[in-house]
Amino acid sequence: MYNNKTVLATKEDIAILKVDLTNVKSELIKWMFIFWIGQIGVLTGIIFAMLKIKG
Repeated sequence: MYNNKTVLATKEDIAILKVDLTNVKSELIKWMFIFWIGQIGVLTGIIFAMLKIKG
């Protein structure tokens, strides 16, 4: 895979990776909440439409 060469990461590389992972995690959580709010809106609309048709 690496042709018998050792690949080492410095502390700076690991720190940069941790910051990148934190940024990705916060973006993922943000988009999850946006998705959930959208789903709640759609389901609410469907429920109101069904109640209006029925009653």
